Amino acid sequence: MRLIMPEIDDKELNLIKEVLDYGILTNDLKVKEFEDKIASYIGKKHAIAVSTGSAALHLAVLAAGIGEDDEVIVPAMAFPATVNALLFVKAKPVLVDININTLNLDPIGIEQKITSKTKAIIPVDLFGLPCDIDKITQIASKYNLVVIQDASYAFGSTYKGQPCGAKSEIAVFSFNERRVITCGEGGIVATDNQGIADRIRLFRNHAMHKEGKDQPAIFMGVGYNYRMSEIHAAVGLAQLDKLNGILEKRRKLGLEYNRIIEEMPNVTPPREPKDYTQNFGNYVIKLDVTLDTEHIKRKLGEREIPTTIGTYCIHQQPMYCSIEGIGHNYPVAEYTYKYGISLPINTKMNLDTIYYICEMLERFVV
Repeated sequence: MRLIMPEIDDKELNLIKEVLDYGILTNDLKVKEFEDKIASYIGKKHAIAVSTGSAALHLAVLAAGIGEDDEVIVPAMAFPATVNALLFVKAKPVLVDININTLNLDPIGIEQKITSKTKAIIPVDLFGLPCDIDKITQIASKYNLVVIQDASYAFGSTYKGQPCGAKSEIAVFSFNERRVITCGEGGIVATDNQGIADRIRLFRNHAMHKEGKDQPAIFMGVGYNYRMSEIHAAVGLAQLDKLNGILEKRRKLGLEYNRIIEEMPNVTPPREPKDYTQNFGNYVIKLDVTLDTEHIKRKLGEREIPTTIGTYCIHQQPMYCSIEGIGHNYPVAEYTYKYGISLPINTKMNLDTIYYICEMLERFVV
């Protein structure tokens, strides 16, 4: 049994072979097709493909004009890539605690952290559940802030009937092997803003500009080699063709987990607010504080059930805890980090696997 397992078959292999036979391996026809299909799915004018989700975050931050000494509000619980994108441009992360039910950035805590230096808000759709982007956007509009939705986990999830990312000025997605669909590695920045899209396209390719195909390149700044390869795009295109089936399987497994775990003592399953659907990119439960998380993980491991943490408390990591003003009092994030367990969920599993995992889990939480 594995925590994650991408759904790969001959479709990916056939499209990779097309790329190899064609002989152009970087940022060509498959990348453009992948971008167009992602843009259409989300409902955005532009979807710019890059090498990783981290690269997508970095370019989104750059394109939004965030720079040295700007303050940016981020959740206290997130994968460090979200914060690293700010440190790359010498901006200052300002942490806000997460909501106990959604595990996403809690809008209630945002306004008290806004100062004259605040430039943006980066909410994270943790574990595939969309953040409350309407409330966050309302706050951002009040203070004239940029919102960059880090939807890395949440491709295929929906918020109030729309694809996750559709309501954001800038949305970022990841397609690494831990996501619902994968390119192996890859990222997308989606936006309707022409200027932002142009800057991202420029800086993903060494800030290189050409007036015409046969004209010499002009370098407009310090750019990056963040291009997506044709091979990665080919994998992504094959995965997109399977998206609906993958989402259907994952939701069937996730909802069955929820049904069983809801009846267990001392365990809380993931919550899904009304008008939200999550892709169950990860399945993270929360244990009661009376339980020994490490003991339970160890016992499940002995029964060949792999587990891991949900993700990280930013302020508890050595790299970030010393940043001036980062703060140290984020009780919901700290609780979730200590008592959260990510259980296996992937399309190679079936309901019998869910029943086995839940049976074993119940032995150690009662």
